[in-house]
Amino acid sequence: MNFTDKVVFHETKSDMSVNLHIQYKLAADKRVVRRLQRRWLSFEVRNHPPASPSSFWIALLMPADKSNDIIANMELLYQEKWLPKYGVRRANWIWKTQALQVIVRRWAWPITFIVGAIKALKIG
Repeated sequence: MNFTDKVVFHETKSDMSVNLHIQYKLAADKRVVRRLQRRWLSFEVRNHPPASPSSFWIALLMPADKSNDIIANMELLYQEKWLPKYGVRRANWIWKTQALQVIVRRWAWPITFIVGAIKALKIG
């Protein structure tokens, strides 16, 4: 990005923010205000994407050799696909459900095996 691209980008960003603020002040309808807020938030997300949600539980409950790959793949999907397509709120929900699915798939078989063994001990 050269100097002229930076100037054009800055002018475009400042023009858009001024226009949105003017439209926000003039809007009397609540639906219009919400639509403008969503446009403003999506503009901010495109230029300053938020950090990915916490990956603590994935790192804690998954094997170390797999957790780093899973976290890296999910962060890539979060930044490049989910945020632009769905926005921050829905992208965070997708992140949480995907993390839960990975953890449940990993621990479903060992937990059912342990529960079955405990039942066999009680019966036997």
